[in-house]
Formats: sequence, C-alpha cells, structure tokens
Amino acid sequence: MKSAKDHCFKNCTTCGTSWPDRDSFLADSRVEFLGYQPMFEGRHLGYFLFNHIMQCTTTLAVSVEEFRDLYDGPVWQECRYGGPDCPGYCAHLGQDGRCPAQCVCTWVREVMSILRAWPKKIS
Repeated sequence: MKSAKDHCFKNCTTCGTSWPDRDSFLADSRVEFLGYQPMFEGRHLGYFLFNHIMQCTTTLAVSVEEFRDLYDGPVWQECRYGGPDCPGYCAHLGQDGRCPAQCVCTWVREVMSILRAWPKKIS
C-alpha cells in the first residue's frame, strides 16, 4: 500500500518533510529558492534548487518541467548557451537576469522571477 508521501509534490530526503503539492512547497517559509542548475545534455533542461532552511538545511532539486505551466510566453527549441548572444547567466546559480537570447532556457529564467516573488506563509 502506498503512503501519503508517495503522492506528494516533494519529500525532503534528510528530515522527511513532505509537501502535498507545488503551491504548499513554494509557500512554505522554510523553503528558499536558490536558483537554476542547467543540464545542457539531452532534452532535460535542469533543476531549480531550493534550501530547506530553519529545518535541516538540505538542498532540494526539482525539475524545471514541474514549473513549465507558470510561463505562457514564447518557447524556443535551440540551446544558445555559449553562443555570441548568450550572456552566460545559466552558468551562475544565483544570477537572476532576464536572458536576451532566443534560447530553450529563456522561459526557465522567466519562471525564476516568479519563484523569487512567490508569497510565503509564516510558519
């Protein structure tokens, strides 16, 4: 029989805290958004990283695809990382700047600003 943790958005691998859905995870004042860890190989775009602060201080990784629905602008198919129009923002975890390149990662950068502004519940 499956437990409630099998049907949740995210589990902390260190302390066992579970969040039933994305909204509860993002609204938790003990979860701090760190930035973006890109994966340029294959079709996987990488992870958003979060710290579980004031609890166990574990860093939690969540696939950027879990947040795709938060963006409704244009999405490009080509990875422009390292090209002449790439400012290199993806190479720096805490870099939040909007990317001017028409790159597959551009929507990810836009979602980062949404995550940084997500309202937190006081716990």
